[in-house]
Amino acid sequence: MTLGAVAACAPSLQPPSVGLVRVQVTALGLTAGEAKVSLRVANPNTRGIRLHDVDYAVDVASAADAGSWILLGEGVTEADIVLPAEDTVDIEIDLPFTYAAVGAALRSLWSRGEVDYRVRGLVRADGPLGDVDVPFESAGQLAPFGPRPPPPPDSVLAHSSGPAASPT
Repeated sequence: MTLGAVAACAPSLQPPSVGLVRVQVTALGLTAGEAKVSLRVANPNTRGIRLHDVDYAVDVASAADAGSWILLGEGVTEADIVLPAEDTVDIEIDLPFTYAAVGAALRSLWSRGEVDYRVRGLVRADGPLGDVDVPFESAGQLAPFGPRPPPPPDSVLAHSSGPAASPT
């Protein structure tokens, strides 16, 4: 049997799903900073995976240009992370960022009360024949202050305008 045939028989790894749980700013400088980012990583595979490296990038949606993404930060974590079969693990990564990129997130947060984000990258995992690079990409919304309340109905606004009547 050739090496290609052996590789074809080996079970392929499904990419993990990655979600953003929490962002905590840990350092601020004149033009940039760093945050500790908690990611929730779910392993959909029927076997555990040992990760050696996580090469990642976090993007935020552009408030000005629908469908466009702005790179918030990126990095590489050299860690020994075990993802149990069909289970979820929270991991923390360091995310360097620039204030220019944070501006896009703040504009979205100000206007909508939430930030659309995308986490993408590549994990290097133990495979049956050596290391396997598994790409991943997940997107979601981060609402740090909870859901934004809906605006009041027009009828409430119409009745509340004008000077208040004073009792005589």
